[in-house]
Amino acid sequence: LDFKTRSYAFMGEGIAALIGYAPHEVSGRLWQQIIEESVLLGETAGLTKAEAARRVTTGEICNWQCDMRVRTRDGRSRWLSDTSVQNLDALGRPTGAMGILQDITGRKQAETSALAFAKLGRQLSSATTWREAFDFIKDISKTLFNWDAFWIKLYDAKSDSLHSQIIIDTIAGQPVTEERNAPEPPTGLYRRIMAQGGELILRAQPTTLIPGTVPF
Repeated sequence: LDFKTRSYAFMGEGIAALIGYAPHEVSGRLWQQIIEESVLLGETAGLTKAEAARRVTTGEICNWQCDMRVRTRDGRSRWLSDTSVQNLDALGRPTGAMGILQDITGRKQAETSALAFAKLGRQLSSATTWREAFDFIKDISKTLFNWDAFWIKLYDAKSDSLHSQIIIDTIAGQPVTEERNAPEPPTGLYRRIMAQGGELILRAQPTTLIPGTVPF
């Protein structure tokens, strides 16, 4: 990255595998459009991104380290680790930076899951009503899966029936909640889940994330 022109003198071809954009398409403006969250680390921790960038370009900070969640060209969310060091001129003044982008989506997902389940355990132990417990499950599952529809059903063994306690669906971009308790017989899917445990069902063909590093 050239600090003066704010352009890339070189961007590795592997960037397309990470964010779906070709090297010649990658610019500061594109990063502004696709970055959804940034977590500054190391020397830049605790600073705003603008202040951290200023200190890097003036030489106050030598190393840049940032985890960022981006929206790829095909609409997926992906976490990248961005680490770089300064390029200096003959007088020791910073003129640019050279770094590596690495896919850390798997690691971030594991961290999010661990924190979410730990939080859910604490919340459920403090729940005093079924509605509190349902709300805790709803919020944590939203964090984990970012669902568009959500429902909770209770099973009554005596009558061999399921009772829907809460149903949430996304209509015109807004969550709509419906509460009802109409009994229904368990389907084969529900009987299998009750017997064998929870399942994660993918409605579409899953896409394999390609880990890797990209120099820039």
